[in-house]
This record gives sequence, C-alpha cells and structure tokens, in this order.
Amino acid sequence: MKILTVDVGSTYTKLTAIDSDRRSVLGTAQAFTTIETDVMQGFETALALLKQNLENDNISDFNYDKLLVCSSAAGGLKMVALGLVPDLTAKAARTAASNAGAKVVNTYAYEISNAEQQEIYDIIGAAMEVQNELGRGFAELVYHEALNIELGLRGIPFESEKLITISYKGYLLERNYKADLICFDKIVVELKSVEILKTEHTAQLLNYLKATKLPLGILINFGETPLKYKIVPNFIS
Repeated sequence: MKILTVDVGSTYTKLTAIDSDRRSVLGTAQAFTTIETDVMQGFETALALLKQNLENDNISDFNYDKLLVCSSAAGGLKMVALGLVPDLTAKAARTAASNAGAKVVNTYAYEISNAEQQEIYDIIGAAMEVQNELGRGFAELVYHEALNIELGLRGIPFESEKLITISYKGYLLERNYKADLICFDKIVVELKSVEILKTEHTAQLLNYLKATKLPLGILINFGETPLKYKIVPNFIS
C-alpha cells in the first residue's frame, strides 16, 4: 500500500511518500503553506515536487492509496464536511477531524430522495453496460457516444453536450462550458477516461453544478475497473 502523509504547518506543507509493504520511505517534498488562500494550493505544489523527486529516483506514476493529514497551521486545520446523509456526514467529519487534529467548521448534507436514488442507479447501470461492452482504453469521446446510445435504449431522458453559460456580477461571459450529459433534467453527468479520478475532476463538476443550479452530479470514470463513479450533491446553488 502506498501512503501519503501530509503535515500542514504554519510555514511549510511537508509530504512523505511511504510504501507500507516494503516498510520504506519513497521520498519527501515540501512547499510553502498557503494559509491565506487555500491550503490545497500548497499541497498540490508539494505533491508536484514530490512526484518530480520520485521520477528522478526512477519511481514513476506515484498514486497513493491512503492519505494521512495533520496540521498546526493558523491554529490548526479547519474542515468543512460534505455528504449525502446528515448523521453519517457529521460522524465522519468528527472522526476525520480528531485523527487530523482539526476543527470542524460546518457540515453540509444533501439527502437523496428515493426517486433520485433510482435515477442514479439507472445512469450508473447504463455506464456499467458501456464499460462491459467496450472495456478500458478508449478515449472519453468513444464512451460518451456509446453512453448516449445506451441511455436512449433504456429510455433515460438526457441532453448531450449541453451548453452552460456563466455569469459574473450579472454579465454573461463569452466563455462557456459544455456538460457531457444532463439526465432527467436535473443530474449533471461528467465523463472521464483516466487512470484515476482527481480532485480537479470533482471541482470541474462542482463548477457545472454551480452554473446550472442543478441539485446532483455524477462523475464517471471509464478508465478504472470496476467502473468508478462519484455522486456529487450541489451545496452551492
């Protein structure tokens, strides 16, 4: 198992990559902690440096299986928890916070209705069928086209490559997004065909949800077996 430990300090964010099977440290890296903006910026910078150091040591494509984080920066790490079930979200936040020495600032939960749950199952079932038929290794556009066909065969209502406009202080921007799919007029589906889903993929879907004000999103990755998916509620609209 590959473990990544993170110490978010007042000055530096320090990362250590560990191979627990071999009981060895693979490498370390650090970057300035970005307390005033977003601590994830300092983390991402340190992670990029760590991967570069590992590549210099002929260790490529490092992906961690477990992430352990602690912090003493600016009085300690502050957490906001997002989830689908209110009680479980609060409990998970408390557990994660106690392990990381953090303070839970707030928790947000979106409770999915029975109808929405069935719609999610229908969409994911169609995506699973596409992966079963095509396997891994194709470009995202191939899976997108195949999923369009499968959704149609199953009678699932959808719009493909829906144009999403963005406004800034009441002004519509010329730049816009195209959501891969919008199903049942309320679920944004973002498709990927990558080795592993990353935080920026979730952030992209959250932006779509913010722009559309739709309640739910599903992030689907055809690049992993079995099919990987993530349900993302809209806490911003």
